[in-house]
Amino acid sequence: MRNIKVSKVMRLSLLLAMLSIGLNVTAQSSKVKINFGEVKLGYSKVKVSFGGDYKPNLWIIEKGKDDIHFTPEALDIAIDKMEAAYIKAVKWDSIANAENIKNLVKDMDGVSFRTTSGWIYDSGYESVGPHDSKTKYEKFSFNTSDGEFYTGSSFTISIFQAGEYAVRSSRFVIKSYVNYSSEPESEKQFLELIDLLKTSRDSLLSVIEKKEIESNKFN
Repeated sequence: MRNIKVSKVMRLSLLLAMLSIGLNVTAQSSKVKINFGEVKLGYSKVKVSFGGDYKPNLWIIEKGKDDIHFTPEALDIAIDKMEAAYIKAVKWDSIANAENIKNLVKDMDGVSFRTTSGWIYDSGYESVGPHDSKTKYEKFSFNTSDGEFYTGSSFTISIFQAGEYAVRSSRFVIKSYVNYSSEPESEKQFLELIDLLKTSRDSLLSVIEKKEIESNKFN
C-alpha cells in the first residue's frame, strides 16, 4: 500500500471530530470550535481559537469585530515574525538610547507575514482573502507640562484587510510598547499573546500526535 503524506490541515480536519480533550470545546453546527483563551492588549482583548462552523481548519485571532485566520503552516510563520519584530524593537530601542536618538519612525523589514483569510466589520461583516502585515517601529521622547521626561519605543503590526470590491475595509492592529514606564504591562501582554499562540498550537498538535500513535498501534 502506498504511503500518503498528510498535511497538518488534513490531519486536523480528520481528527478534530474524534477529539475529546481538556480544552474549552463548543459545537457549532457539525463543526468543532476550540477556544484557547484571551489576553488583554492595551484596551482591547485578543481571543485565540481554532475551527468552528465557518473556519473548520483554521486558527482564528479575534480583536474587536475583526478576525485574522491562519492555516497551521501560516501560523508558524506569523509567530516567528511577531517574535522577530519584538526582538528587533528591543534592539533598536537600545541603539536609539545609546546614540541619544530621541525620535525615530522606521518601517521594519523582514518581519512581514501573510494571513490565510479574515473577517472584517465596516458597516457590515465581510469575509476577506489573504493579506500581508506591515510593521512600524517608533522611538519617542517628550516632556510633560510638569517637566517630567519620558522616552520609550513601540512597534505596530498592522494588517489592512479589504473586501473583494474594496467596499469594506478595516485595519487589524497589534501594538506593543518597549521600555516605556507609562505602559509597563505592554511588553508582558504582547509576550503573553505569543505564548498563547504557541500553547494553542502545541497543545492541539500534541493531542493529534498521541491519537495517531494510538491508532498506529493497531495497524
